[in-house]
This record gives sequence, C-alpha cells and structure tokens, in this order.
Amino acid sequence: MLRTPALMMMRMHGWLALIAMWMVGASVAAGGLQAAGPQQASAPSEAEADPSRALLDRYCVSCHNERVVSGRDAAPSPLASQLRAVGLMLDTLDPSNVGSDLETWETVVRKLRAGMMPPAGRPRPDDVMRDAFLARLETDLDAAWAARAEVPRTAILHRLNRAEYGNVIRDLLALDVDLAALLPTDDASYGFDNIADALGVSPLLLERYLTTARRVSRLAVGRSSVQPSEATYLAPLDLTQDGHVPGLPLGTRSLLDSVTADVGRLQKELGASDRRRVDEYLEAIRETERRIQKTEEYNSTQELAVPERPIGIPEDFGTHAKLMIDLQVLAYQADLTRVTTFAFGHEASYRTFPEIGVSDPHHSLSHHQNNDEKLVDLGKVNHYHVETLAYYLGKLRSSPEGDGNLLDHSLLLYGSGMSDGNLHNHSPLPIVVAGGAAGRCKGGRHVSCPAETPMSNLLLSMLDMVGVRTDRLGDSTGRLTDL
Repeated sequence: MLRTPALMMMRMHGWLALIAMWMVGASVAAGGLQAAGPQQASAPSEAEADPSRALLDRYCVSCHNERVVSGRDAAPSPLASQLRAVGLMLDTLDPSNVGSDLETWETVVRKLRAGMMPPAGRPRPDDVMRDAFLARLETDLDAAWAARAEVPRTAILHRLNRAEYGNVIRDLLALDVDLAALLPTDDASYGFDNIADALGVSPLLLERYLTTARRVSRLAVGRSSVQPSEATYLAPLDLTQDGHVPGLPLGTRSLLDSVTADVGRLQKELGASDRRRVDEYLEAIRETERRIQKTEEYNSTQELAVPERPIGIPEDFGTHAKLMIDLQVLAYQADLTRVTTFAFGHEASYRTFPEIGVSDPHHSLSHHQNNDEKLVDLGKVNHYHVETLAYYLGKLRSSPEGDGNLLDHSLLLYGSGMSDGNLHNHSPLPIVVAGGAAGRCKGGRHVSCPAETPMSNLLLSMLDMVGVRTDRLGDSTGRLTDL
C-alpha cells in the first residue's frame, strides 16, 4: 500500500525525490487530481489480483453460477436445465484455495482439457491464456492432493485388463497368445482401460477368463503341434436322445430332438394353419442353432493351435445384435416372456465399428465439437443402429400371431437419454415408439411434445397401453394424450 505525504516529498533529494515525484504523477494520471493531504491508493480488485478468477468471471461464471444452478431468476430453457443437472457453481469457488473442493476443480480441468468448456459457439480464451490457467490449477491440485494424508480409493481389487493379462502370459510362459479373439475389449474410463473402477468382473467375463486360462494352460504344458480335427456323426432325424446313444458324443444333437415325438403327436391334432406355424417356429430354432454353431466354428479357428470349447460371441456389433434379436423373437413366439430389454451399447461406450468403416470410439464421436469428419462418422453409427432396429421390427412383422403379427401385438421403445452428446443436452429426446399394442397405439406419425416434458410421462402412458395402471412414475407430471 503506497502513501505519499507532502512532508515526506519535501525532505527527499536527488533520485529518491524523482521516484517520489513519479509515483505522485502516476497517481494523478490514473485517478485525476487528488485533494490535498495524505491519500491512500485503491487496492486492486480480486479479479485483477487473481488472473484465474478473472478468466472464470469472463468466460465461465455467466452460465455456471449459483443463480442459474439454483433456478432463481432463470427462465426455463434446455441450457438452464443442462446447467442445473451439472450443478457447477464457479462463482462460489475460490481458485486460490482449490483444496476446499478438489473434485469440482478436477471436473473443471477435465472439461477444459477435452475442449467441452466453454461449449462450442461461446467465447473462449486463447490457447496461451487457457494453458496458463490449467498449469496454475493443476499445480495447485497436485499440491492439495499430496497434502492429504490418504487419497480415497473405491476399488479394493484391481484385475488385469486384457493387455496386462497377455503380458503376464508372455513373461511367465513365453507364449504369444492373441487374446483379442478370446476376451472382449475392456471398459475404459476417461480414455484409459486400466482404471480399477472401470474394470468390473461380470459372471460372463469371469467364464471367458477361465476358458482362456484353460486353453493357455494346455498350450503351456501340452503338445502345441497337435492340430484340431473334426468328425460328423449322422443319426436319424426321429431319433431322440433322452439317454446316451452309443457311438455318438454327448451333446451333439439339437435341443429339438428331445421333443420330436411330442411334436409329431401334436401336429396330428392341429389344423393346416397351426401346423404351418409350428413348422415355422421349429425351423427358426434350427436356423438359430445353425448360426450359433457357425459362430462357434469361426471363433474356434482363431489363432490358437489347440482350441477348446468355443466362446461363441460374434466379434462385430451387427451379427451379435441380430442373433440376440432372433432369440428374443423366438421367446415371444413361444410365450417364454413378454418383456425384454436390449441395450445396443452402454453409456460412454468406446466400441468402434470397423465393419462400417468407423475406427473412432462411439463416445468420442458424440463429442464431435461440430467437426465435419466426426459428424459424418457419428451419422454412420446412428444409421447402423437404426438399420438394426429395422431388422428387429421386420422380424416381428413377419411372425404371424392370431389375427395379425407379433409387431401388431407388441409395444417397443427405442432411443437414448441424450439429445445432443456434444453439449450433454437431454432435451428434446428423439424417441421411437413402434408396434400396435393390440390396437392401442396408432403408428405412422411424428408427435412433438411440449418443451420440458418428462420422459416418464411417455413411460406412464405406455404402461397404460399394456394394462399396468399406476398413478405416477418417477418425476411424471401426467400422461401423453397423443399416442
């Protein structure tokens, strides 16, 4: 703080006096003439003293502030809803004390590094200003984390991912095994597939690891030069296998063989149209079995010299999805179930689609930042998904049931929880409702709902169509009357 009393100036001599005069002149130039007597220079503002605060106030606080996030004095809009969902209030945070809210500041760093904040179309700091801000913020965060006695961890065990598992096999057993044909791609978090929290162990994945371990152990201690062989065993089509048939390996017959006699007796009691429906159903089962067998045969010939039991999961999305769809349609035809859910991909999926020429992960493409090449690839993925949906609807339509087909008597919901992945905008959601719901749903229309209509309103209306009456569902505010 500078003080320039007149008495002190009178006593200064030489260059010290010149310095004092310069200080007074600067004060006059900046603030105009001052009243006589001792004066105190005004302190710099918080934004001027802290460049990090100044950057946040200029580029971020206009949206990420307490007033908008809390909903006070903010008009309803998709952007306001998105900001409230994120819950980031940068006007209440102190960039000079990042240790008070480490997780929030880590979120700010991630969004800035990914180019997600400020969003596309909004004013942004230049690269030099952004990099300087991130360097200061990351340095302070590193120091704050290091000062903590213990960094919390939520993952107790860290399993090996596919690459690490292959490295262990190579180092311990001197075997180079192509695990890409045996194990699925590991889930990733923030672009890394070796984060313990993301490496879950489902029953199916555990089974695949055990199967792989059996194969690797046979390669390690057995004769790797032995080549696989095959043999075909023919048996009469009307031969049941309730018990073991001498000369045939166990489990080599179709699951239909155990009901061949029962089917024969049933068809004698049916009319012509019903017999045709039974034949179509049985043929569909046989076709599905043949496709599963072909997939297993393909997987069993990959890389390893001594294959064991095939894993049987197709590598590309389209083949796998259509196989699962066919199984669902068969379950509907047999009335084994009346409700199914089928996810084309999980959130933040890093699946690629080389079969349609898309090598970038789906999640990365959704944050396209209006890049033309990424938008083209994202359109290819969306088209691929919708083609698969069309295959599902076509299978239902071609399956007769009663006075119509399965599609006439079904109700399907297709969509996602995101409208614009680039901005993480949840409104408006593009949703497809298909099927006639036994005459309760009118198709062939585009229905535009009012802004901010909860998704649960549609779900509540769909429950009405299938005979499940309830007053509310989640945050529903009513029912859709246009279905």
